[in-house]
Amino acid sequence: MSDNTFPATHLPDVSAPDPTASSTPSDAAPPPAVPPTAFRSRTVASALAVRFGPDDPDAVRATALRAVQDSVKRYIDWQHHPAPGTSAAGPGEWRLTAINGIEDDLRRAYLDAVHSGVPISEINTAHDLGLAGVGWNQQPAHPLLGRLEHLAHELTLAEARAGTDRARIRELENELDHSHTRIETLSEDLAHARNTIARQTEELVDADWLTGHRHHNTEPGPQPARALAQTNAELALANDIDALERTTSLDTSGWISTAIDTALPGQPDYWPDTTDPDTGPPPSTMDHGPEVTP
Repeated sequence: MSDNTFPATHLPDVSAPDPTASSTPSDAAPPPAVPPTAFRSRTVASALAVRFGPDDPDAVRATALRAVQDSVKRYIDWQHHPAPGTSAAGPGEWRLTAINGIEDDLRRAYLDAVHSGVPISEINTAHDLGLAGVGWNQQPAHPLLGRLEHLAHELTLAEARAGTDRARIRELENELDHSHTRIETLSEDLAHARNTIARQTEELVDADWLTGHRHHNTEPGPQPARALAQTNAELALANDIDALERTTSLDTSGWISTAIDTALPGQPDYWPDTTDPDTGPPPSTMDHGPEVTP
């Protein structure tokens, strides 16, 4: 394997088309599915390269070994695949072109692996697995690199899902804010509607009392709760105002001082003997009723 040559048993078995051969009958079984050619194909980037960059040593080794293993597998698949009979260029020419392209892919994969510093033992392992028909995705030639690739791929998918979830969370938060705003608007509309209904109900009650009650001139009108509350508030305010005015007008300090001065001795209205001015009936008056003459 160090000379990057193919064993003779694995060279493409290409034969020139036979012009005397008859075409495939219509009732013959259809040819098996054509394996992917992938010649002149792009090198599949390793998940490690996507995660850590194309210059990461592990990513470089994984990419090179994947190219070798998958190229050998495609070569073996085409070598054992019968030539389809529906090619416009002829079955032999079409198959030859495909196998030549796969061989170019394989040579380029070997050169890239060697130039990247991949050990020859790892390249041979990838080659042997490819000859056995096992691709890198089925069984990596380097188990540790394959495991790292798998983990890096899963981590990348998880981050992508997390980004999607974060975007969805932001959308839900915006929807929640809009919902709160809508609820506030509806609450204001509901309060306005309730006030309108209450006002119109009072007007209907008043109108019904004025037009439908024949004793409305002698009996008091209805007092809805709103009007009653307003009336009570006005009465309470009026009572507070009267209380304030009464306090300022009923200043009793002056007449209390006058009464004290009058009760002291030496004042004109002082009563020395008794505090009761009513001392009894006058002398000329009797304490009994008039005499009756017989």
